Amino acid sequence: MSERDSTEATKSPTPVLYVHYGDDWIRGSERALLDLLGNLDRARFAPLLWCNAPQMAAAARELDVPVHHGEFRTIGGYDAPRFDVRRFLALVREGRQLVEQQRAALIHCNSAAPTQWMLPVARRLRLPLLVQLHAPYLRRDRFTLGLTQASLVVGVSSAVLRGLLDDGMPDQRTRVVHLGQDLGRLRTGGATGLRAELGIPADAIVVVSVGSLIRRKGFDILLRATSRLAPAPDVRVLIVGAGPERTNLEALAAELSITEAVRFLGERDDVGAILRDTADILVSAARSEAFGLTLVEAGGCGLPVIAPAVDGIPEVVVDGETGLLIAPEDEAELARAIARLARDPELRERLGAAGRTRVETHFSIARYVDEIQQAYDELLTRPREKYGWLGEWSRPWAYVKWLASVGLGRVFGGKDD
Repeated sequence: MSERDSTEATKSPTPVLYVHYGDDWIRGSERALLDLLGNLDRARFAPLLWCNAPQMAAAARELDVPVHHGEFRTIGGYDAPRFDVRRFLALVREGRQLVEQQRAALIHCNSAAPTQWMLPVARRLRLPLLVQLHAPYLRRDRFTLGLTQASLVVGVSSAVLRGLLDDGMPDQRTRVVHLGQDLGRLRTGGATGLRAELGIPADAIVVVSVGSLIRRKGFDILLRATSRLAPAPDVRVLIVGAGPERTNLEALAAELSITEAVRFLGERDDVGAILRDTADILVSAARSEAFGLTLVEAGGCGLPVIAPAVDGIPEVVVDGETGLLIAPEDEAELARAIARLARDPELRERLGAAGRTRVETHFSIARYVDEIQQAYDELLTRPREKYGWLGEWSRPWAYVKWLASVGLGRVFGGKDD
């Protein structure tokens, strides 16, 4: 063993504080962080998670990650009280204490909101602050949360970073790191009996759509497209997910007289098995989608995909190669695309096979984790002075111009776009 190898072998892992602010569920951003924590090189990095959601805390503990649980709030946010300065300052103090107790050398915020109270901590202690964005943010949020002043903002797609670049954030302080998929998790479990359980004929074409039942996901568009399909071939639609729109969507299905063709399965923990063992086609009708992790899951299962060419989706789905891209909110075009794939098994097979190859090549969990760890390495090798109060700032004058252009009333009234 060389002297360098010996030094590396005895070097203690670098402590990293992860801060996650989210709802009490395990979905896109939560899954992405858990995949990162579960595959992090623990010989190099020692994680500590600070989060507000009990489900996230429990899932992280199962990965043997130390967890600090607390209540979060932002200044000027959308929930009352909107200007709880005392709570904000308490979060800054608590964040600093966690960093100092853990001796963290780097802070990783797994959404925009924690940036607001972790940015002062990072500047005070001269530590790099990486912010990982899983969705685009309104301009007022980009400024009030301090996103442009982070050491590095990692977006799950280029669409997520577009607003920050428009604000004047330097290109070199942004980076696209596409999420990865744990293919091993997709290949566990089984759903071979689901068709029979649901009374679906063996020769029917099963379309699956997965996501929260909210307007943004466009399930109403999928239902209207389904109502346009001809009786043959027999197409059945399985909608996997829960959310506030379920009652409205069920009513719409009844109104369109397609209740026999559509089944709402609710929240499931065997999505991979459903995609692998039951589905013929994966459809997204989302009105907006920062990345589309479900599209990657479908590719990993060898399924062809139909999705709108919106936001980050074209970075995942290659039109005509791994799936079919359609115009957003076009139910007629969506119906035609479903009918096309339903009638052409060879096309489904070709697109699905290419999708599996693309996922294995470009969207593996190993690639995702490696690119995040490379970002850590780069940030940790820079002089700490760059991260202090006198370090690099991204065009502070842009804040003044923004406030002058919109006015304080619109900013703190939440009306700025």
